[in-house]
Amino acid sequence: MPAQGHRKPVHSRRDKQMTFWVTAAERDRIRENAERAGVSPSAFVRGLALGKPMTAKPQGEAKELLRQLNRIGNNLQQLQRHAHMIGPSVFECLTHVYARVDAALAQWATGAVSIVLAPELITRLAHAGAVVNQLAHQANSRKPVTESDLLCALHDLTEKLLPVMR
Repeated sequence: MPAQGHRKPVHSRRDKQMTFWVTAAERDRIRENAERAGVSPSAFVRGLALGKPMTAKPQGEAKELLRQLNRIGNNLQQLQRHAHMIGPSVFECLTHVYARVDAALAQWATGAVSIVLAPELITRLAHAGAVVNQLAHQANSRKPVTESDLLCALHDLTEKLLPVMR
């Protein structure tokens, strides 16, 4: 038999089936909750049965905010690798801003925040993130990044983060 590509190890494959009965209302509720969590009904029931927390998948502006925060966090991590060449104060500032982005991500990913986001807030955050992305690209291309450019971008990013931090 030819190789199947990247398959799960034998011990990780789900090869046993369980069947159980529910009412129509229970089935509908399981499906709705699974859809809200962004998983299949079987993954939802399996997760709950195994004690895994099942939270609602972010929608709308919250989903876009999480996407932007993830992008910004990745770019900040890339800049941290190059910060030692710029100066220790820059590394400290990067670490501080990254911690704020990480905290915002944690709050929004778990649904701990329930404020309504204006789309223009996300647009402003995306713009600040684009500047950080350009600096990360510049650093990754081994082009010099000035301390003033980086600190200015981090200051701007911090201001844009304030409305999404609660």
